[in-house]
Amino acid sequence: ATIPSGTPKPSLQVAASLGEKPGEIEVSVHLKNFALSNKKDQTNLASGHWHLLVDGDLVGMYTKEKIHIPLSTSGEHKIMAGLSDRNHCEYGIHAMTTITIEKGTSVEDHGTNKEDAEIEIGRLEVQPH
Repeated sequence: ATIPSGTPKPSLQVAASLGEKPGEIEVSVHLKNFALSNKKDQTNLASGHWHLLVDGDLVGMYTKEKIHIPLSTSGEHKIMAGLSDRNHCEYGIHAMTTITIEKGTSVEDHGTNKEDAEIEIGRLEVQPH
């Protein structure tokens, strides 16, 4: 994506902290010279949304400055945000931070890894004819 001619270059900062609920983190972005919107605005600023990646995996696309996402594994996690236009083309403007989830925190105590969890959702008994 290209920044509209004659407009200031956007800047982006990202921060991450433990969320209010167990099993979540709060991610917030601080923007300058960028309008968060998925609609065509009557602004001279670059506009669009931000993409969130956690440990290199795309988590979502947002038009809010503060979001809450689930994260229930301990260890260090890389949090990256990048600005994109309405067509999902990146402006090439990124920011990164890390968050460390200590074993025993409310996030870690929320549950086990999805791959290791076993949940019974029902039983089926089959009888031969």
